Amino acid sequence: MRTTAAQGGPRNKTHLAGGFPAPGPGRGGMPPGPVTVQTRYAMACSEPSLALPKMTPYISTYRGNRFYPAEPRVEDIDIEDIAHGLAYTCRFNGQTTAFYSVAQHSLIVCELVPESLKREALLHDAAEAYLGDLVKPLKALLPEFVAIEHQVMAAIARAFGLGDWIHPDIKRADRIALATEKRDLMPYSVEPWSELQDVEPLSQPLRPMSPKLAKQAFLDTYARLFEHRASD
Repeated sequence: MRTTAAQGGPRNKTHLAGGFPAPGPGRGGMPPGPVTVQTRYAMACSEPSLALPKMTPYISTYRGNRFYPAEPRVEDIDIEDIAHGLAYTCRFNGQTTAFYSVAQHSLIVCELVPESLKREALLHDAAEAYLGDLVKPLKALLPEFVAIEHQVMAAIARAFGLGDWIHPDIKRADRIALATEKRDLMPYSVEPWSELQDVEPLSQPLRPMSPKLAKQAFLDTYARLFEHRASD
């Protein structure tokens, strides 16, 4: 199973990061040396064949990969990019008493589910490594974003051979973690949350981990769970 993306660089090797063809001396009557955006537009106006190429937006990752959210590909998915992104993304849009990462949240959810669902639980929020942790009230207003998120999660599921990452047991563990996070990290949020009705938080208080420690714990847990599967 592929667990890291091939380090092959951009999808089209003739294009630079900005999406423009690599410069060449005198090509198409253009001056040698770097080609600026202004030059491309000026030439396009006078010569239609030099119009700007279509650009596909991508996200540059920690490991130097390019991830295309509108066209997610299995070969672009890298477990260290996921661990790093989740470890350095704060839950609740940062509206907490201390930095608390999506990676640590994922580890807690993973601990609360049966062994058969731990791989899916660990990666249930993996798309947020590429797309960010958009708060739920805003996400409800952006159905197109939700569709992209589902598409990215489907690609991640293919990359790591996941089953049902929205299994009821994972959703229940997610809510238990949420109730605990609300209690320990958002003490001024005293209003009840409808999704936490009849959900009891964990008895032990949360101790937020640093991004560095959360990333390493996430990678260690990944290695244990997926090596175990490979040996089955």
